[in-house]
Amino acid sequence: MLSGAASWHPIVPDLLVISYGLNDARGGTAIDLFCDCMRDIIRRVRDEIQPLIVLMGPYYMTDFKLGGEDWSHADLDLMYKYNDEIRDVAAAADCLYVDLLQSYREADWLVHHDGCHANDLGHRIVANKVFEVLASNCSGLAKETQELEQHIPPWRDESTLQRSFEE
Repeated sequence: MLSGAASWHPIVPDLLVISYGLNDARGGTAIDLFCDCMRDIIRRVRDEIQPLIVLMGPYYMTDFKLGGEDWSHADLDLMYKYNDEIRDVAAAADCLYVDLLQSYREADWLVHHDGCHANDLGHRIVANKVFEVLASNCSGLAKETQELEQHIPPWRDESTLQRSFEE
């Protein structure tokens, strides 16, 4: 510790986003084993800290043969099964859940030409969906906006609209 400095306090995160499963599915990991491992991660984190945990389902991909035989154990149906299981783990563990497969809506143009990763537009879909889940579940995100609303004019004055219909 530096002389005269206050005691050091570690920064404890209040948000943890866990996004994995795609490679587990592609590599042939059984869904039950995958879910057991995810539950263990959540338990171990919560033994130490209490962040809001967000679990993300797998994202949409188009080339399940990418990477060769060792990585070709999945298909879109299996991704939907992983998606459902991750949703169930999130619900049972009191975590938020981001359904990326639903967000992609099987739009091939959101996938990089490698067939596996999101392209720039796909990354925006992911970011927007994560933000949507956080914003609709975390009222604290609106505190500054709600405070500002007290000091700015309304964006629409209903009384003005009503007068125009009465005339």
